[in-house]
Amino acid sequence: MSAPPTRGLPSSERELAAAPATAELMARIRAADPCASHDRVFAQRFGRVVDGNLFTGLAGCAIVAESVDEPGIAYVFDFELAHRYLAEDRADDTAEEVAGKQVFQSSTYRDLGDGYTCAYYLPVGLTGLAHMVRGKRTRSAGQSAHWPQRCEATRDYLAAVADSLLALPPITNPSSPDRKTLTHKSPCAATAQIEAQFPGWTVESTAWAGVYSCSLTLSKTGNRYRITVAVGYRRDNEQAAIGPAARVISREGLNGVEFGGDSDARCAEVVAYRPADPARANNAHLINVDVSAAPRDSPVATAADLPVDLCESAAATIGVVIRAAR
Repeated sequence: MSAPPTRGLPSSERELAAAPATAELMARIRAADPCASHDRVFAQRFGRVVDGNLFTGLAGCAIVAESVDEPGIAYVFDFELAHRYLAEDRADDTAEEVAGKQVFQSSTYRDLGDGYTCAYYLPVGLTGLAHMVRGKRTRSAGQSAHWPQRCEATRDYLAAVADSLLALPPITNPSSPDRKTLTHKSPCAATAQIEAQFPGWTVESTAWAGVYSCSLTLSKTGNRYRITVAVGYRRDNEQAAIGPAARVISREGLNGVEFGGDSDARCAEVVAYRPADPARANNAHLINVDVSAAPRDSPVATAADLPVDLCESAAATIGVVIRAAR
């Protein structure tokens, strides 16, 4: 099937990030439970469904079925929500119709040649964003993961969950109050308080690079610079102070790292809002703040010309973001 027209999609990543439809979709996803869209009955075709879900990020969820006939083999279906999916992204993908909807088989996974993974993109209207549904077969050591039916199975699973994914069922089982989490929280909830850390500067635009990743652009009358404050939440390993530009910090009682960056025009801080459990696992909840500055008339900034101390601003800003997240 040929790819459908892409008229109406955002024309660039910058336009996508600033579009009201993007902010609206990100907010809907943060208010939803991605795991609620999984189809346990369908997954049972592949084996015994493991209790609980695997979170592949703050906005992703996987369901696992362990094969009964082949011990050590398991089948995983996972969601990654709100991928950038502009005309250029879908150019090499294969358009198909599934459950009455136009979807695209990912050429990236098709061309991997691994023999056990397949993925489809489910566009969300003309937002320029799409949910990814991926299927894969995993194995124990010494077994083959080859899965000839991987795309057929993934396509069938997509057909079973597509309506629910587009509807985004709201969260019905919130985390216990004593379990710290960044899930369902907006990283730019404290926009006014962030702006207040830059006296005389005004937020002129907000952009969304992901469900839990936003940036504020600030300007000041008569100043040739723009300041960008990027705020992100993610689920990852706790960061380590590696390299001469990194140092250990503590903000609002949380441990983290400051990165001076590769230039004098950027400073970033990241703290562990919820530490990894167990230690060194990649399930810590992290808050990241990156403050940068660039002249309107040049991509190059010099330390002597910067309008603010970027690391001082990053430290003040991350404190505001931490307090808003609590």
